[in-house]
Amino acid sequence: VTDGGDRIDVDTGPLQFTVAKDRFAPLTAVRLNGVSMLAGPVTSFFDVDGKRIDPQAPTSVKVTEPGPLRTRIEVRGRYAAGFEYVVRIDAFAKQPFVRVLYTFEQHDPEPYTLVRQLAIVLPLTFASPASYTAGREKGTPVAGSLPDAGVTLLQEDNETLRIGAERYAEHAAGWIDVHDASHGVALASRFFWQ
Repeated sequence: VTDGGDRIDVDTGPLQFTVAKDRFAPLTAVRLNGVSMLAGPVTSFFDVDGKRIDPQAPTSVKVTEPGPLRTRIEVRGRYAAGFEYVVRIDAFAKQPFVRVLYTFEQHDPEPYTLVRQLAIVLPLTFASPASYTAGREKGTPVAGSLPDAGVTLLQEDNETLRIGAERYAEHAAGWIDVHDASHGVALASRFFWQ
C-alpha cells in the first residue's frame, strides 16, 4: 500500500488498484494479471424524488488496517440530502479480488426520504464474449450474453424485477456476476429488493 498524497495505490500481486482522495472514485485504475478491468472509476448515485444526487469528494480517505495479509482502506464522505457514505475496501496479499463494503447513512432530520434509485456503476472492460448471471429470489438465475451497453439489475417495485429488458414478477436475490473467459466481477447487496 502506497499513500501518494492525492490517492492510495494498492498492489496485492495479481491485482493493482487506486483509491482517489480528491474525488469520489473508490476503485479506479484496476488491473488484474496485467489486464485493465475498468473503463473508468466505480461511481454511485441516488435518485431522490426524481433528482440525481452524486457523491461529493471524500472528507476522509485512510488506511485503517495496514496488515501484511489484509489491508483495509476507509473512504468517508457525503451526498446531499442528508446522506453520507462509508466505503471500506479490503485487499488481501497475493489474492486477485477485493471486498468492498458500501454503507449508506441517512442523517436528515426528516423521518422519511423517498429514494427512487440507489445505483452503483461499474464501467467494466471485458474481452468478448462476456456474460452475466443474476439471481432471483425464487427462480433459477437469469444468464445471458453481456450487451455492449451493459446490463441493469433493478427492483422496480415490491413485485417487479428487471434484468436487462426482461421483467419478472418476483424479487431479486441481490447478486449479479459479470465475466469473460478469464476475469469477472460479482456484486451483492443485502436486502436488495427492499
